[in-house]
Amino acid sequence: MNRNARLCVAAIAWLCSSPVFAQSTVARARQLIASDSAASAISMLHSAINSGHDSAAYHVWLAAAYADEGSRAFTFRQVLYTFRIKSELKRASGIDSNSIDAHGELARFYLTAPSILGGSFSRAEQEATKLVSSSPGRSHGLLGFVAHHRGDFKTAEREMRSAIAAQPDSAWSYTPLAFLLGEQQRNDEAFALWEKSVTLDSTFKDSYFQMGVIGSTTGTHLEAAAQALEHYIANTRRLSDAKIRASAHNKLGLIYEKLGRVNDARRAYQEAITLAPNSSTYKASLKSLG
Repeated sequence: MNRNARLCVAAIAWLCSSPVFAQSTVARARQLIASDSAASAISMLHSAINSGHDSAAYHVWLAAAYADEGSRAFTFRQVLYTFRIKSELKRASGIDSNSIDAHGELARFYLTAPSILGGSFSRAEQEATKLVSSSPGRSHGLLGFVAHHRGDFKTAEREMRSAIAAQPDSAWSYTPLAFLLGEQQRNDEAFALWEKSVTLDSTFKDSYFQMGVIGSTTGTHLEAAAQALEHYIANTRRLSDAKIRASAHNKLGLIYEKLGRVNDARRAYQEAITLAPNSSTYKASLKSLG
C-alpha cells in the first residue's frame, strides 16, 4: 500500500471514530428505519461497526432495525430476530456501561420478550435500576412497568408518578402513567398526560394515537382526539404501518360520527378499508353508518 493509500485509510478510520460521524450514522439509521428501509440501516450499521471503531449507539440502533425487520417476518425468523435484538443490546451495554439507551432498551426487552426467548421481570428490574442516577425518570417509569407486569398496580402507579416528579420536562416520563390510568378507565387523567407529552415533544406519535383511542372509545375529548388522530395519520406514512394507520382511520371515523360529521366519517371508514380490505370490523363501521 503506497503512502497516499495509507493516508486515505487513516483518514477514513479517523472519520469513522469521530463523534460527528457516529452521530450522523445514527441519524441516518433512524431515517432509514423510519422510511421502511431497516435492511439498509442494518447494512450501514454493520459497515460502521466493522470499520474498527465501535459505538454503543450503533448496536442500540442495530437492535431497533432488527426489531423493525422482525415485525414483518414469519414466526421462525421473528425468533431469530429476537435473539439478535438481545445480543445487540447486551453488546451495547458492554461497550458503554453508562449508556441510558442500552440499559433502557434491555429493560424493555426483558419485560416484553417471552421467557423462553430470554424475557425476565427480574432482569428488567436490574436494568431499570441501573438508570436511577443517570435517568431517574426513565428508571422509575420502567420499574413501574415491571410492577404492572407483576400485577402490583399500587407500586406501578407510585413508580410512574415518581418518573414524572424526577424528570417533569421529559415527554417520556408521562407516558407510563398515561398507559396505566387509561387501562384503569381513568380517562380524563390519562388524556391530560398524553396531551402533556406531546406538548413537551410533538414527535411522540403514539401519544396522538392514544388520545384518539380514548376519544373513540369513551366519547370524550372528541375535538382534541380528532385533531390528534389527524396529526397521527398525516405523520405516519410507512408502508409497514398500514395496519395501524387503518386502525387510526377507523377510530377517527368513530369520532367524526360522534361529532355528527357523517361525510368525514364515511371517508375515514373507506380509507380504513382501503388499507385493510379484509377487516370485517371496518366494513361493519361503514355499514352501520348507512
